[in-house]
Amino acid sequence: MGSDRQLFSGRFSDGASARSVEVHGEMRAHGIVFWPADAEVASAAGPDPWEWDYGTLTTSAGLHAQDLDVVVHHPDMPGATLFVEDRTFIRTLVAKAEHTSSSAWLWRFTKPALAILAVLLTGAGLFYILDLSPAKTLARMMPQEMRAQIGDSLFTSLTKDKYKTCSTTDGDAAVAVLYDRLKRDGDGVQSIRVIDWGLENAFALPGGQIVLTRGLLQGAESAEEVTGVLAHEIGHVVKLHPETGVVRAMGLTVAAQFIFAGGSETFGGIGTVLVALTFNRAAEREADDIGLKILKQSAVDPKPLAGFFTRMLKKHGFDGDKTLKKEKGETDSAFERRRKLQRGLAQSLEMFSTHPPSEERVKTINAAATYTPRPVLSDAQWKALKAICKS
Repeated sequence: MGSDRQLFSGRFSDGASARSVEVHGEMRAHGIVFWPADAEVASAAGPDPWEWDYGTLTTSAGLHAQDLDVVVHHPDMPGATLFVEDRTFIRTLVAKAEHTSSSAWLWRFTKPALAILAVLLTGAGLFYILDLSPAKTLARMMPQEMRAQIGDSLFTSLTKDKYKTCSTTDGDAAVAVLYDRLKRDGDGVQSIRVIDWGLENAFALPGGQIVLTRGLLQGAESAEEVTGVLAHEIGHVVKLHPETGVVRAMGLTVAAQFIFAGGSETFGGIGTVLVALTFNRAAEREADDIGLKILKQSAVDPKPLAGFFTRMLKKHGFDGDKTLKKEKGETDSAFERRRKLQRGLAQSLEMFSTHPPSEERVKTINAAATYTPRPVLSDAQWKALKAICKS
């Protein structure tokens, strides 16, 4: 036997019958060669021995150098097996056919899992970088007709038997002047309405609908303050935040059915509306950024908006959880209940969570680049806007 050969014995089954035969063989440089040990069987098998290359054979399990036996297979003979009970044979096999080792087997099964993990991480990274989410994806897939339908449904649910729509000839004209000043191609805005509600705010609905309240107009000290709030709402419309909020409020499954099946459901309660109009801080910052850009492009002074938010802070005492302080002798549980109560009142009754006035937002606005602004409305137009709900 040469230095590149190693003898072994084993049992071979061709897979076609339950019978197996004893074989002898050699481990050579390129692979294993074996033949029936019995002379009569060898004669029946033919003159050529079986030759299995190391690169093509497989084993029933990953091999350790200390294993006592092994079952070997070959793709050219499906179902055929070679059983060898020889530790030296196994050590040599692992050395010459590295893909049969236990470490190679482990990597073979780990690699798909790592590939799946890589895909998931890449997807998560893209979602973060591109600002994607299942809710936003569904929101973008809504046809404009459906967005308008949902927006109308929300508006009806919000105002039905509670708040009338305000409209006067001069007041409507003033609203049109405000929007014409801020309007940009492709901003998605379809309508701007004023409702007779004391809430000092504004909000965007699906379908490019923006709602201003009587409370906002009466509480504002200048047309620039209202224009700043309106620019912020346009930012929400541009980024489809209302549609995304609706999808989250409905749940992804229901929303998908609603979108793809063309549902005609309406929103039956103010609670659903509040949830749908609740945007997270990231969305608020995004709308702020877009709003400030619009104000700059329109030569509208952003500083009055900071003044509006500052007054809201002083009036409502709500800046996340920072403004509220624990009183002397107050227990942690009592403070937590009071904090939740104040936050709930501020969000649901007074300010909506869509517009939490915060020191952070005031600082961002005050830090905006300075430029030469132009007045938005004349004195007469401003008076007409503030009086739009008095008809």
